[in-house]
Amino acid sequence: MSNGPKGVTAGACAMLLWRGNQLCFVRRCNTGFMDGYLSLPAGRLEEGESYKSAAVREAEEEAGVIIIAAHADHVFTLFRCSEQAGEWTDVYFGAQQWSGEPYNAAPDEHSELVWLPATHLPDDVLPYQRYAIRQIVAGKTYGQCGTDGIEI
Repeated sequence: MSNGPKGVTAGACAMLLWRGNQLCFVRRCNTGFMDGYLSLPAGRLEEGESYKSAAVREAEEEAGVIIIAAHADHVFTLFRCSEQAGEWTDVYFGAQQWSGEPYNAAPDEHSELVWLPATHLPDDVLPYQRYAIRQIVAGKTYGQCGTDGIEI
């Protein structure tokens, strides 16, 4: 899979929807990438889009919630890489306020929406997101890892 011209890092974003100490996840299916794993509402940047705008858009597309950009705070930046997926810069935002009740808004790409405690994540959370969440909980704002979640 090519993410762009050689030497260009691809961009993605994720939204942490906080309900107390729990986070919202969707279970991936029919995507061709890590199907069966739990993921934060997340996705690639679209052309001309900022990371924050993309995170707000993904939260609406995947969890059906409307977030005012001012209510989404940057919480973490992750550089990740692997031979298969290439290099990615993932920018994570967190929100505690939104309109609507989260639900599986993309049933063609997700089989369920679940809430999990941020400090007790199961093994079926995307490994690099599990790594990022652990760093966020520890108060860090930057990290580097492989797609498998192993720090580099």
